[in-house]
Amino acid sequence: ASRKAEVDYTRPALNRKLRETLDFSIAAEMQQVEQKKEQNKVRRERLDKAWKALLQRRAELKSARRAIEEKNALLGKCEKELATRRKNTVERLLELYPVKQA
Repeated sequence: ASRKAEVDYTRPALNRKLRETLDFSIAAEMQQVEQKKEQNKVRRERLDKAWKALLQRRAELKSARRAIEEKNALLGKCEKELATRRKNTVERLLELYPVKQA
């Protein structure tokens, strides 16, 4: 007849069992800590990459905006010059061909 295996309840055996359990538990925790470190490292790298892309995009937008503002300033200047020339031309034409008032 098979008997259940005797469990050793002596203090050294219990201490050994407790140590094995603690070692396993500590090893599992250490593994979780290492995984968390790796995840944080990957996350930090992704955030750094995204931040650099954001800064680059911001710089591109800044220079594009500056170029647009310069073009708008130039357009405004050209429009003023055209208005002045148009006014001068009309005045010259009126001097050459005065409108006869009834």
